[in-house]
Amino acid sequence: MPDSDRELLETAKQKAREAVENEPSEANLRAFDRASKMLVEFLEAEKEPVFENLLRVKEHLNRLGYKIGKSKIYKDRKDGLIRIEPDGTVKESSVKTYIRKANLENLAEKAAADQGPSILTQKAERELEKLEEQIEDLRFKRSITQGDYIQRTDFEMELAARAAVLDAGLRHLVHSSLGDWVALVEGNPKKIPILLERINDDLDQKFNEFATMKMFHVIFTEEDELST
Repeated sequence: MPDSDRELLETAKQKAREAVENEPSEANLRAFDRASKMLVEFLEAEKEPVFENLLRVKEHLNRLGYKIGKSKIYKDRKDGLIRIEPDGTVKESSVKTYIRKANLENLAEKAAADQGPSILTQKAERELEKLEEQIEDLRFKRSITQGDYIQRTDFEMELAARAAVLDAGLRHLVHSSLGDWVALVEGNPKKIPILLERINDDLDQKFNEFATMKMFHVIFTEEDELST
């Protein structure tokens, strides 16, 4: 609003004040309150930063990283995309509205986006990865204490013990079942297929018993790898 509007509002407030002083009625008080608020709003609006002309607006936008030239900003003014005050100035709020309406591209923001995550983001991601590794390590150590894993030397001893059990079991099977096998075929070579089938069945049973033993995991430590 021009200075004449400001003077008009100041005059209106002064007259409303005089009316209240002469007759402090409710109507006069409301009129004074309204005139006071209108003057305050006007003065607040006057405090808004303004640009001297479109050229200054272009320079301001260029400093902010927006790619725009003289021809474009004058064309946009002609197309009604940016509001010019009667005195040729441009309010800051009008510039912000213009950026949105004209869909101006900010090269600085685009370059930052193209560079990917910020240093702080990358640092946070590394810290998260480190934390996940620590958690996984703790889970692994807990599994060891719970007996889910054993050392390689323990595994080899366990494997040797199981092999011994299997060997002893098979030898016992042969000795204890030999009489049954001979009786089964009655010394007849033609019945060898029957004998083989029986032996295979007995062996399958023994291997199944061995296979049902508790399964376990093995840890191959660096020291074990060097010794192989």
